[in-house]
Amino acid sequence: MKSILQNVKNGIIAISDVPKPILRPKSVLVKNYFSLVSAGTEKSVLEFSKSNYLKKAMLRPDLFRKVLNKAKND
Repeated sequence: MKSILQNVKNGIIAISDVPKPILRPKSVLVKNYFSLVSAGTEKSVLEFSKSNYLKKAMLRPDLFRKVLNKAKND
């Protein structure tokens, strides 16, 4: 099965062979005939991954709160 993968460190996108998903009990496996890649989404993921921790915290305050709560509880 083919999959499009992006390296978040350098932004390189590649088509790779990956194993087929495992069908689990009470689940369905959907066969796609066509797919679309949104360049905007991939670009935003790459920009987010290159951001420093402060900028990431400002961009995703919901995740930042989760990290703080996890650190406080553990």
